[in-house]
Amino acid sequence: MGAWGTGFLPDDALWDVVDEYFDLFNRGNPAEVIRKKILKDRENELKDPDEGPLIWLSIAKAQWDCAQLEPIVRSKVREIVSGGLGLDPWAEQGGTDTAG
Repeated sequence: MGAWGTGFLPDDALWDVVDEYFDLFNRGNPAEVIRKKILKDRENELKDPDEGPLIWLSIAKAQWDCAQLEPIVRSKVREIVSGGLGLDPWAEQGGTDTAG
């Protein structure tokens, strides 16, 4: 995994989750089933203070794109944003780029 910018979208981890979500969505799975599978498959990554928030944000992006954003995911995103969670990698790189 890797990031090629400081914004939200330029990150391999994000796109791995989004791609998996779309694949499962296109196979007819409901949002709740997809979310639970992704979270279960990435249980260890979720514990990481840098990767965990990114996984939730990735799920939110995919659900938004599929017009099925769950309230639990929206709530988690609010928690991440209001708490400034997962920002350490960007802060370590200077954290001044707001594009993306």
